[in-house]
Amino acid sequence: MDLIARAASMTVHAASPSSRGASSVNHAAKAASQRNPADYLEPILAVFIGAIVLSAVLGWSPITFLGIVAAVVAVPAVKAWRAKAAKQRATARQAPKAAFNLANVLMELGQVAGARAAYQRAINSGHPEWAPKAALNLGILLTEHRDVTGAQAAYQWAANSGDTEQAPKAAFNLGNLLNAQGDVAGAQASYQRAVNFGDLEWGPRAALNLGVMLKRQGELVGARAAFHWAMGSGHAEAAPRAAVNLGITLTQLGLVSAAGAAYQRGIDSGHAALAPKAAFNLGVLLARQGDVIGARTAYQRAVDSGHAEWAAKAVLNLGVLLNGQGDVVGARAAFRRAMDSAQTEAASTAVNNLATLFRHGISRHQAGKMGG
Repeated sequence: MDLIARAASMTVHAASPSSRGASSVNHAAKAASQRNPADYLEPILAVFIGAIVLSAVLGWSPITFLGIVAAVVAVPAVKAWRAKAAKQRATARQAPKAAFNLANVLMELGQVAGARAAYQRAINSGHPEWAPKAALNLGILLTEHRDVTGAQAAYQWAANSGDTEQAPKAAFNLGNLLNAQGDVAGAQASYQRAVNFGDLEWGPRAALNLGVMLKRQGELVGARAAFHWAMGSGHAEAAPRAAVNLGITLTQLGLVSAAGAAYQRGIDSGHAALAPKAAFNLGVLLARQGDVIGARTAYQRAVDSGHAEWAAKAVLNLGVLLNGQGDVVGARAAFRRAMDSAQTEAASTAVNNLATLFRHGISRHQAGKMGG
């Protein structure tokens, strides 16, 4: 069975509230930063007139006093200009983050058009952090609302951003989007790009999906390479899935020993669903090769897992294997266990096998079993 990894989830980052009460506000400085240049006219005139009077009384040059006047006026004016410029810079830095967070809130409220516009504002800012995050989320939003063209453009923007966190996610999601649209070449290229980023989360997922696509296209050699890469990544989900798919692919290529090793990797992963499947498939593979002991061990491993599907199928095949070895008692016990399972196909086959066994015994060729 081909196993496709799911799309990357939406990135949501809320802005942290500003701390309050940490320090008192300097009201004089605040007022100075808000003054209009006209506010300085009266003080300038006063100081200018004073300079003329003092220059006459003290006998100083008027130029000297005008220099003093200029210094007195310039200091608060420069401070006010700097404060305003700093405030504008801070506002500009916070605008992309604010737009991103606003979009997330609007998303939660179901206001799609507003969220889309806010994400686009964050993207248009070109901010190195918030623009790629906004592009990824916009892609997810538009995908959910079936705007394929818009979603593709948003994912492409995020993938091209070079952001080490968002670009691999975007490339992976773009691959899924193109795959769903039947664009095989585009999807494969996007998955390969996600792999090439070397991201430990999205690279293995992309390699798994790439392998599935190649396998469906009959490109077993390419699929083998993709599955092998994903399996070797050690990713908790993608690696065991890739191991099972690699085992199937290698079996189709006639590389039985390598297939068995791949299934063993899946078993060793301990994955709740995929380890039992790998054990079942290994049992089928070994039984076909005449390795009864190895097949019996593998089937028993799947049975012991208690998995609803693979344990039932394994115990059915184990019954067939035991019957073929002349262990009728063991075969009956295995068929009864399969019959009592919730797995419909295995239970139905077990009933037929058990009935036949009770009537006149069945040979290894007559017994029904489950394929890998």
